[in-house]
Amino acid sequence: MRHLLSVLIALLAWNLSAQVDFNNYTTLLSSGPTPEDFTLRTYEKLEEDLEENFTDMSQSEKKAFYTKTNYMVDALMHSGSVIYGDPITEYVQDVAKKLMVKDKKLFRELRFYTIKSNATNAFSTEQGVVFVTTGLLSQITSEAQLAYVLAHEIAHYQKEHVLGSYSYQRENRSASIEQMSVHSKDNELEADEIGLAMYAGAGYSKDEIVPTFNVLLYSYLPFDEVQVPNEYFQAFDTLFVPEYLFPTEPYEIEAVEDEDDSRSSHPNIKTRKDRIEKEIAKIKSWKTDVYKLGEERFKEVREIARFEVVRINVHEAEYADALYTIFLLERDYPESMFLQRMKAQAWQGILQYRLDNSIFSVVNRKSELEGASANVHHFIKEMSKSQLITMCVRQVATSHQKHPEDKEIGAIYDKMIWTVANTERFELEDYANVCLRTAYVNSLPPVEESDTTSTKEKKEELSKYDRIKGKKSVDDAATPDSSDFHIYLIPDLMNDEAFLDKYNEYNEEFKKQEEEDEAYSRMTAKERYYYDQEKERKGNVNTNEDVDYLISMEPIVLKYGATGIKFVKSEKTQESVRESIDIAARKSEMQVSHLDRSTIEKEGTQSYNDRCILMNYLEQSANNSDVTTFPVDYQLVNDVRTKFGTPYVMYSVATHGYVPDFATMGTLYSIMFFPSIPVYFPIKFFMGNQAEINMIVLSLETGKIVGVLSHEFRSTLRKHVFGAHIYSLFDSLKTN
Repeated sequence: MRHLLSVLIALLAWNLSAQVDFNNYTTLLSSGPTPEDFTLRTYEKLEEDLEENFTDMSQSEKKAFYTKTNYMVDALMHSGSVIYGDPITEYVQDVAKKLMVKDKKLFRELRFYTIKSNATNAFSTEQGVVFVTTGLLSQITSEAQLAYVLAHEIAHYQKEHVLGSYSYQRENRSASIEQMSVHSKDNELEADEIGLAMYAGAGYSKDEIVPTFNVLLYSYLPFDEVQVPNEYFQAFDTLFVPEYLFPTEPYEIEAVEDEDDSRSSHPNIKTRKDRIEKEIAKIKSWKTDVYKLGEERFKEVREIARFEVVRINVHEAEYADALYTIFLLERDYPESMFLQRMKAQAWQGILQYRLDNSIFSVVNRKSELEGASANVHHFIKEMSKSQLITMCVRQVATSHQKHPEDKEIGAIYDKMIWTVANTERFELEDYANVCLRTAYVNSLPPVEESDTTSTKEKKEELSKYDRIKGKKSVDDAATPDSSDFHIYLIPDLMNDEAFLDKYNEYNEEFKKQEEEDEAYSRMTAKERYYYDQEKERKGNVNTNEDVDYLISMEPIVLKYGATGIKFVKSEKTQESVRESIDIAARKSEMQVSHLDRSTIEKEGTQSYNDRCILMNYLEQSANNSDVTTFPVDYQLVNDVRTKFGTPYVMYSVATHGYVPDFATMGTLYSIMFFPSIPVYFPIKFFMGNQAEINMIVLSLETGKIVGVLSHEFRSTLRKHVFGAHIYSLFDSLKTN
């Protein structure tokens, strides 16, 4: 009884602590102690692997394999997308523990982490790390399905299938760890069979296995299939969106489970299903468990993963998919501020890409559309440029009007005004200050005094259909054209003084910049040269503020040799580059806070989370370099800025290679026939060193680049050389 009471108390405590407030959801972050996987240097892990692991490979092959896999795994771990100690990772570990309840030694060999990715995937590495994506968790329908996927990946680890995949792909030097985890047909089928035995031994139901393959088959589609009603995009009842923007026929789903796999290294779904059904029949003692950890916990974890799908969609500029996923989740969470913020971000992103004439970067082409989510893509794609720009303004303004106190939506709204004020495609005089319905009613002719029907009654003779379609009245009154529906979408903004004032303020700044650009175009070549030289001398600084304190992200250092990247040398050089940043900072009196593996080791998970937030910020900025999108983790980025007391972040990349410079045959002849110049050869030989340093300083406050350094030189990446260049950047930032 006492033991039962303890179990019940533990379950109650879990339920009380695990309840997630989806109305105020924030993205997953890591929690708890930092695992050694995230703090140990990669070359330290490599040394351990080379000492302890024994394979049939030669010593050189063994070194090449463990070097590549260790560095590829660590590159993923420090990419900003991997988390630990969070509710999803804890759940995955608990399911894995149920699978290996009879093999505790095997469980201790493995570590489980979650990747924030919409790919429906899981994979294991030779080092005993099993990764599971949030995309997979968002798609499955039961705990048992996750258990089968994990059993399959654990089987790959047990049978050392990654070694086989490496042998198959070793010529591809740029292959990622995910690509190296794509196995041969034989290995996939073997993992299915071994995983099935583990799954059955844990007591899970056989009825959940085949549906798991259906999850994989349709995983490229959103996690649900529900039609979006056309009126979903109509902000108010008084606003009108024409029917012709929506598809008249559904887009068919074309997934094929029996696709030709004769030229593929991977078996198709039908082959795996047929094979596994035979193996299922061989096992006679099946149990029926679908949920060992409880259905409620599974559904909560899956819901977390689905909220992460929205964030990843926005982060990766998949805005049409984000809007569809938001629609699915709003059915259960209509008051979720997270969803409202993501919706505003999605429309703001669409606005940016439409103005950039790159809408097909964020919306699929017609030939790529399938299923219910296609309606959202179709709707956005069918609008003209002016129509879509106005629709984006309408949707962001509506979000702001519904939540006027929310700082994030307020910032998105302000960015929207700035965006449309900085383009000639949005002019206030083009828009009406009344909605289409009012414009139509106002267009009706006055009723003759002899007419016994009142004006009000006359107008009401029109049906709802007539009003929406812009039909003329019986006496052929002129009406607005529904193809110009967009000019009637924002009457409230046309009557909003705050909006108009802000628009005009930004518009004046835009016109001033245009005048400066015109002045530059009228300069002579000599004037432009001196103008550009002065700009370069200042380090291309785009801010009027002095920068005296910044956050330095861990430098990326790549040293190349004849066979590719020299991983160990690159990592060790990285440590000296960090020292040169400190030396340059002291000389220039620049205050620098580092966010790298050393700080994570000292300060723990909070520093790891800070680094992930800023890595995601950089990735989003880089992926959307042609437009100025809004940071998906706006509040978290602001928290980091507040914590460090500076909005400035420096990202650094340094590369070095060796290319001997035998410039011309004349040089060789001079060496061969003029013994008086033998010294020329070693000088020219050492000139083969080629290095490049690229550094940018971003403002977390404005999203703009405030400092740039890009320099190529013939030298090694010595500490003093790198330090001299970083000093010049710091000096330009401080003396701006």
